[in-house]
Amino acid sequence: MQVVLIGLQLGELQHPGIDLLTIPTIEQAETALRLLRPDLIIIPEEHAFKLFELMDVLEMRLSIAVIAKEDSPNEIRRWTALGAQWVWERSTWERKLKELQQPQESIMAAPALSPDLDQKSSHSWQNSGPIIIAVASAFPGAGATHQALLLARYLAQSRLPVAIWEAGSRPCFDYLEYVQSGLISHKHRFEADGITFIKRTAELTYLDTVAEQYRYIILDLGDIQQLDVQPLFFRSHIPVLVGSGAEWRQRDLVQLCRSYPQQQAKWRIVLPHATLAMRKELAEVLLGRSVFAIPTVADALHEALPEETRLALSEILGMGEIKRPGLFTRRR
Repeated sequence: MQVVLIGLQLGELQHPGIDLLTIPTIEQAETALRLLRPDLIIIPEEHAFKLFELMDVLEMRLSIAVIAKEDSPNEIRRWTALGAQWVWERSTWERKLKELQQPQESIMAAPALSPDLDQKSSHSWQNSGPIIIAVASAFPGAGATHQALLLARYLAQSRLPVAIWEAGSRPCFDYLEYVQSGLISHKHRFEADGITFIKRTAELTYLDTVAEQYRYIILDLGDIQQLDVQPLFFRSHIPVLVGSGAEWRQRDLVQLCRSYPQQQAKWRIVLPHATLAMRKELAEVLLGRSVFAIPTVADALHEALPEETRLALSEILGMGEIKRPGLFTRRR
C-alpha cells in the first residue's frame, strides 16, 4: 500500500506493508502525485482545499483522507462532499491508518513494481510500458550522470529502446548534443549511439507522452537530497544510488541510507571505481541492501565496455547478461 503524507509526520513506526512518502508542502506535491498515483493521500484540513483544486487541475481521482480537528458527522459530510474518502480526527489518525491497512491489505496494496511489469496501473509508465530506472548520487559529484550513461549504453548495445532524461540541477545534455553533432537545437531530445537523450527543458508531462516508445527510461536525478527528485527515485522500478567505496565517504553513504524511512530492499547501491573488498565491506554494513562495485570506465559513451563491467551492469538491472537478438529470433 503506497501512502503519501502531505504536511504531516508519523510519530510512530507503521505497518511494514505501507510504502510511505512524506511531502512537506502542497506546492511540492504535483510532480509526485502525477508520477506515483498513490493508493492513499493523507492531508491536514488546512491544506485540503488546495489538494482538491490540484486534483481537478490534474484530472485525477485518488483516495484522500482529511485530518480534521474532529470527525463529527458535520465534518465528515463537509469533506466527503468535496471528494474525501475518509475524515480522521487529528489525535487518532495514525491508528486509523493502521486499521485501514490490516483488513484491506489484500485489496488496497499497491502493485509491486518489478522489471517484469506484469501488473497493471493507470499510469502509462506502470502499464506494460517502460521500466523506470532512477539514478541518483548519495552526495554531489558521486557520478550519477556517468552511471546513468553507462546503463543507457549497455541497454542500447543490447538493442533495447532506451531514453535518458536529465532531471537534476546541473543539466549538460545541450552541450553533449553540441559535442555529438556540432549543433545546438531547441528541441527537447536528440539521438546518439542508439540512445534518446531528453533534456532538462522537457517537463514530466512531455516524458509521459513519449514513454511508450521505450522499453527503458533512465532518470538522471543528480543529488538525491534535492526534495523534488526524491519521489521519482523512491517509486522507480529500479532505484540506483551512486556512492563511493572510499573510506572517507562510507559514513556519508551509511548515514544517508539510515535517514530515509522508505523501504530500501530494491535499492541498488553502486560504488564506481571500487574494489571487491570495498564492496564487501560496505555490504556488511548496509545489511539487506544490494551493493555493486563498478570497474572504472573513463568514457561512458565511447570506451569499450569490459566484460566485467557488462556483467556488473546486468546484475544491477536484475536481468543477467542480455542476449542480443539474432536474425532468426522470434519477436513477440
